[in-house]
Amino acid sequence: MDESTEITKDTSEQLAAGSNNSGSKDHEHCCHRRDDLAALNILKHPVWIFDVERKCMFWANKAALEIWKADSLTELLERDFASDMSEETNTRMLDHLEQMKRGKVMTEQWTYYPKGGRPKTLQVSGSVIWIQHNNDIDNDSRGRAAVLAEAELPDHAGFHDSTAREVELLRHVPMAVCQFKMNGDSIFRNPEDLRVFGVDKGHDDDDDNNEKKSKTGLLDRFVDPSVATTMLEKLQDGKDYRVAAKHYVADDGPPLWFAISCRKSKDPVTSDDSILYSARDITEVMKAREDTKKANLKSEFMSVIAHEIRTPLHQIVGYTDLLELTNLAEKQVEAVRMIQRSLDNLMSILNDLLDYNKYECGHTELEKIHFSLRGLLRGCVTSIQTEAVAKGIDLRLDLVENLPFKVIGDPNKLRQILLNLLQNAVKFTDQGHVILSASTRSSINTPDNHHQVIRFEVTDTGIGIPRTHQTMIFEKYAKVNLNNAINYNGTGLGLAICASLAQAMGGKIGVDSEMGKGSTFYMEIPLELSTTEEASAVKKDQMAAEELSPDESLRVLVVEDNKVNQKLVVRMLGKLGHSSVVAENGQVALDKLQSAQADLVLMDIQMPVMDGLEATREIRKTRTKFALPIVGLSASFQNADLETYLDIGMNQCLSKPVRLETLKRTIDKTIANCRMGRGSV
Repeated sequence: MDESTEITKDTSEQLAAGSNNSGSKDHEHCCHRRDDLAALNILKHPVWIFDVERKCMFWANKAALEIWKADSLTELLERDFASDMSEETNTRMLDHLEQMKRGKVMTEQWTYYPKGGRPKTLQVSGSVIWIQHNNDIDNDSRGRAAVLAEAELPDHAGFHDSTAREVELLRHVPMAVCQFKMNGDSIFRNPEDLRVFGVDKGHDDDDDNNEKKSKTGLLDRFVDPSVATTMLEKLQDGKDYRVAAKHYVADDGPPLWFAISCRKSKDPVTSDDSILYSARDITEVMKAREDTKKANLKSEFMSVIAHEIRTPLHQIVGYTDLLELTNLAEKQVEAVRMIQRSLDNLMSILNDLLDYNKYECGHTELEKIHFSLRGLLRGCVTSIQTEAVAKGIDLRLDLVENLPFKVIGDPNKLRQILLNLLQNAVKFTDQGHVILSASTRSSINTPDNHHQVIRFEVTDTGIGIPRTHQTMIFEKYAKVNLNNAINYNGTGLGLAICASLAQAMGGKIGVDSEMGKGSTFYMEIPLELSTTEEASAVKKDQMAAEELSPDESLRVLVVEDNKVNQKLVVRMLGKLGHSSVVAENGQVALDKLQSAQADLVLMDIQMPVMDGLEATREIRKTRTKFALPIVGLSASFQNADLETYLDIGMNQCLSKPVRLETLKRTIDKTIANCRMGRGSV
């Protein structure tokens, strides 16, 4: 370091010394006036003071005037620096200023663009000093400024090494990087830009390349010209511009999406204004986003359709159940039961479509709930018992002794898989048996928990599945057509849903079958084990719940806006021995609860004035789940929504249409759980 460099460094540090005391009026001697800075003119290195906050020059020595090609200090002070400062540069300068205010000395390489001269790369040292304006120390116009002591970088090997590395980086970076004139003509384009947008005519002697229809100009690239117009306006104002936009590409290929970043800058060769441009291909990202958007719209549409279908189905199912309880002739009973079976098939088809649409959209979310594995398996068999008895099929449950009692996982999705397999087994079996079995397989130990792989099997003596079809039945819309076989209804989605759920739970599913002898569907799922204490507590709770199922008459508040549904639910409750009070929306329900007592609320979700969710929140402000249980009834409800409804304050929620037996079982269990201090089923 030569002598003049030492002087510059020392001078910068001396000027900066006032910054540490600048906040006190007792240190006026630390403030500087322009007259105090005249001594810096003896330095051969350029030194100037720039007011970062006002974006204007305050003072410069003679060497700095030469760098800036300024005829005088007055001429330099009158220059408009703000219009040439990009948004990014301004942000960086303000950040430097804040650091220098804390006593730090900023040092880095800057490139300056003097008026009418070639750009110069300088080594910058900067600190903060206090400037006294108009010889008045107490004047509020006294402003902060950065003093910059400059040394022009010599033409040494290190600088060229750095430049060579930058050029090599631009050659291989997988992003289009360019420099354009302000009118959009290209100045510099890296190889990736040439590859994507084509080669300039005359740029390459290769005739094939010259025949390409290139998009070399910046404005020629934009599919939407308004985006280019907005970009130029922002850049002219000195603002950086970032946007996702479609660009035409070479060879008349389809337009692609790019993440574009532009900023206004000075050309280091000519000092003219230019545009620095980079473009990253995000076509796949935008396609995935569009696919997700379409999937969500499809999901929303399916939910609306399901709600509209389930509402009349709820009425048909409910009144059919009530009709079955009346004095009917034998043929009438048979007709009613045929209607019920058809309704069950219709609901199964609707649920399959909704479930698969949800999984296809990627909306599968797994829960981690403590539950009784044995209890869940018994419940699955009980749910299918009626259909099995009607066909004369022996339905059995076979459990090994060492099967865990309490596990942690997603009981709703596990139940959905097993019920689907059991329903299929009963459907395709005319005589013989259907057996649900569960056994333990390998253990999986981690530092945090212990998992047990459970193997579930559903074995039947049905018609069987040909070997050639055993792999494709887990694909969507797959149905096996057999000669002389009964035409079984269904969407062909059930097993595809089971396969998706099993995979999401970290397991696998498969089938072994022989034509005419039956099938065994198997599934292996890892389930986390609970502690002995937790298992005992759950067993005790379940036993208590069974003992506390109420038989007495309840006063039920029915909150439902549909008149037909009101009458249906009231009649169903009457058949179960309960009395009812009706409210047509959530607000009316709140009013009725002020003057009338209720043991339970059946709450519709979608209603005018106040919906069921808001009404539940209001009720929970004064009454707990134990004091007044609320069971939701919704035509748009799916099992995945249950946790949301429980968190809001409901004890349970049922999906319309609701069978009479399901309504009875849910009411009984809800009341029992509340009496034993459990808020939800």
